Amino acid sequence: QHGGLWTLLRCFRGEAKKNAAYLSIELPLKKNNLSDKLVFDLRNEILTFFCSGVHENAEVFLDESGGRFVPRLVESLIPAPFSIRQLNIHGTYIITGGTGGLGISTARWLADIGVRNIVLLSRTNMKEADSANPDYQFLFGSGLNTLWLCCDVSNESDVELTLIKIRNTMPPICGIIHAAGIYDCGHISEMIKSRFDDVFAAKVAGAWNLHNLTISDPLELFVVYSSIWSLFGGVGEVPYSCANGALDSLIIHRLSQGRCGV
Repeated sequence: QHGGLWTLLRCFRGEAKKNAAYLSIELPLKKNNLSDKLVFDLRNEILTFFCSGVHENAEVFLDESGGRFVPRLVESLIPAPFSIRQLNIHGTYIITGGTGGLGISTARWLADIGVRNIVLLSRTNMKEADSANPDYQFLFGSGLNTLWLCCDVSNESDVELTLIKIRNTMPPICGIIHAAGIYDCGHISEMIKSRFDDVFAAKVAGAWNLHNLTISDPLELFVVYSSIWSLFGGVGEVPYSCANGALDSLIIHRLSQGRCGV
């Protein structure tokens, strides 16, 4: 959830404007390497920043040697796009938030590229889904092996039992698409803990449970639906922006482990 904290600071920057300033400092992971001199110098820099009268916001990253780095936009090579031909169309693909608009649309896309085994997870009863939706009718009426299961992805035990059921009845799990989420907007001054909890439960806890409980599965695809607001901090969309910032951090964590993630 560390990424969510960075996004919260960016939301603060957008909402406070000229009325306040902030300095965000990312310390190195190995805190034992922080020397007394580095801490002393850092303290002086912080005091100088806030006493200067210059209300400019800043984000600073420290490496283990004390070097300072700040975010910059730089030219980057775009990696080759992922080819859908690489997907194992005979594997099972799980979609959370499966009865929502994003979930159903994603399931239809998978079916269109040849995937035959699709599991839709949601807390919503299937009878409450829009059965008049042509994508819904296609998924359950065209010979596909489509399964709906009731599951609260924020509940680790619920996810674990659901995955066991899928592994026992479906081909190997090859993909996770995390489309579950609760949208809540509001300014920082309006926030209370429960509003963050509700949004983070579905988006962040759900993604973390799926990450942890599918380590042994042959995943070729692990997708989370995030938002551009995780990078810039959505003014008036604080819980939603922060939850997406946490999702972005999870994907970075997965990639650092050599696992798939986008």
